[in-house]
Amino acid sequence: MTKTERISIVDKKLEEYGITNPYMKNAVLGVIMSEGGLSGRSENLNYTSAGRLAEVWSTFSNYKNSKGQTVRAPKGQGSKYANELAKSGKYLNNPEALGNFIYGNRMGNNNSGDGYKYRGRGLNQLTGKEAYESLGNKLGIDLVNNPELLEKDPELQAEVAIKFLADRLNKTLPRLVKTNSKYAKKFPKIDYNNFDNQEDATFLVTSANAGFGPTLKP
Repeated sequence: MTKTERISIVDKKLEEYGITNPYMKNAVLGVIMSEGGLSGRSENLNYTSAGRLAEVWSTFSNYKNSKGQTVRAPKGQGSKYANELAKSGKYLNNPEALGNFIYGNRMGNNNSGDGYKYRGRGLNQLTGKEAYESLGNKLGIDLVNNPELLEKDPELQAEVAIKFLADRLNKTLPRLVKTNSKYAKKFPKIDYNNFDNQEDATFLVTSANAGFGPTLKP
């Protein structure tokens, strides 16, 4: 399937969920391209260097920000700030072990092997058993027992991604309007199709995708 055909499928699903504003559509496509691309490939957890681990996850980093918090190492500086866990090699060239370590015992991943099994998949990299189960139930699809479906079917990939984002948008925009005067003035009536610029639309969609709460700040 071509890139144009995949975009057409996404566009159709956006229309079905009432998202017709061109800025919003572009923002959603931006998230999709950033997260999983249009292929819906599964998350690549095969890391070959301690430095790269430190750049992606703070748990492998010794780098501290201005507040003294341990955060991910700056890009290109991972080797300098990789901690002993990263250097141990335990999670290098071992995607299954890394997935189970990073995602285990959270996001509904309570059983051995769940972290890797429910790693990021689909257009917006759905992650965690809880999310697979929730979206699957809403759409009448058993994603818990068949997570690989998110790697195979473009129609399903688009359905899951847009449903996920639409649900998040339903929560995020009202919170944003309530807590930010700039958006309160723009949205006296909450309507996703009122956006008149790309910056605001992108901010909302990326915030919704990340699951930010009522403390949103543009």
